[in-house]
Amino acid sequence: MAFFVLQASFLFAIVTNCVSDIKQQFGQFLKIKNIQNVNLLKL
Repeated sequence: MAFFVLQASFLFAIVTNCVSDIKQQFGQFLKIKNIQNVNLLKL
């Protein structure tokens, strides 16, 4: 039982890591998109 709980918390940690990673990537992507849009407006 303890092993199962340990595994579950380990999986949870991995999932939360992945989610925050994806959020960061998405944030970077949006920043780049915004910069491109601003440059287009300047033209």
